[in-house]
Amino acid sequence: MQLCPLPDDTRSRLVAVYESGALLLWEPGAAGPAARLQLTSDTPMCVDVAADGRGLVGTSGSRVPTFTVTADGLAAGPSFELTNPGAASVRVRRDGRVAALGCWDHRLRVISWRKLRLLAALEHHGKTVECVEFAPAPVRLWKANSLLASGGADGTVALWKIYDDA
Repeated sequence: MQLCPLPDDTRSRLVAVYESGALLLWEPGAAGPAARLQLTSDTPMCVDVAADGRGLVGTSGSRVPTFTVTADGLAAGPSFELTNPGAASVRVRRDGRVAALGCWDHRLRVISWRKLRLLAALEHHGKTVECVEFAPAPVRLWKANSLLASGGADGTVALWKIYDDA
C-alpha cells in the first residue's frame, strides 16, 4: 500500500493504492472510503497527486495509469506506456508541467504531465531508481528554479536541472 495526501486540500483527504490495484479516497473521520476505483491489475508501487487533482500510479507492469480526484470521487484517466516494466517511484513537479518516474531498468524517465509523452530517459544509476523528488523551492546554489533528485538501489544520488526556466 502507498499513501499520498492531496496537496492544498482543505479537507485533508488522501489517496491510497493497494496491492489489489484498487485506489481509494479517504476523508478524515469517515467510516469508510469516500470513493474506490479499480485502477490496474499490476501491482502498484507508488502514487503521487498534483495540485490540480490529477495523479499517477507506478506499477510492476509497463502501463502507468493516471486518475483524477473529482468532486464526486475518483475517475480513471489515460495511461502512459513504459518501454520496460516497473516504476518504483513517481513525482509530479509542483508546477504540474512534468513528472518523473524512477524505473526498475535503472533509468529516470521525465514525461510531459499534460500530454503524457516521454521527454527524456536519463541514465546514471546502476540499479533501480528507488526514489525521485523535486525540490520544493528554487535552489540558488545551482541557479535552478527546479531541481530533481534521484536515488538508486546502488547507493548513488543524482541531481538534475530539469526543464528549468532559470
